[in-house]
Amino acid sequence: DHLALANRNGQLYILEMDGDLKTRVELGGVAPGPPGRHRGRLFFTLDRGKLVAVERGAVAWVYPGPGGGSSAYPAVDGAGGVYMGLDDGTVVALTRDGKPRWRVVVTPAAAPKDRTKSKPVADKTSLAPGAILGAMAITGGKGEEIMLVLATAGGEVIALARGDGKELWRQRAGVANGGLAALGDGGVVLGTEAGLILALDSQGKVRWKLQADGAVRGTPTVSG
Repeated sequence: DHLALANRNGQLYILEMDGDLKTRVELGGVAPGPPGRHRGRLFFTLDRGKLVAVERGAVAWVYPGPGGGSSAYPAVDGAGGVYMGLDDGTVVALTRDGKPRWRVVVTPAAAPKDRTKSKPVADKTSLAPGAILGAMAITGGKGEEIMLVLATAGGEVIALARGDGKELWRQRAGVANGGLAALGDGGVVLGTEAGLILALDSQGKVRWKLQADGAVRGTPTVSG
């Protein structure tokens, strides 16, 4: 086992468990959040809209992306498929080896007049309503279609079919800068800038919600 930490200079430090430096990898950009992982391979989306795979202390491949920045973290499914979300609403699916599978652009619905503008914590620049935020989730299975679920800067949660990127459902929930986490039964949970914590089922319907005392900006964690 090793530790992997990326800094704001676009460098990935890989350490032994006792803290000794094993190697340092130049990523070619700043990772906005944690990597995805599959069988020892790490996947980083970069602020320049690229996706980089790192394995055994070296860059395995780089996907240049269609252009634009990224405020989302990569999602990885059980087969090693990788998904990246960009600030212009583009979502790209790739194989574990970096070959593109499909690409779609999420089109935001008309926003209500009282919509809260999204301002990512690390970068105070406002994003377009279709921008993908934080952690995306792979969920489904056991009779449910496997989905990629994501949160947008326009306050929507959108589910796409893993196989071809077709939109399955969308739900207006509020701006979730930290993204969302998968629940074991095909649902997702998220927290919003308005302090709302809510769970959606596999069809996008609100299962429950709780009002917190302040903005919820971290990525949810499912424990146990």
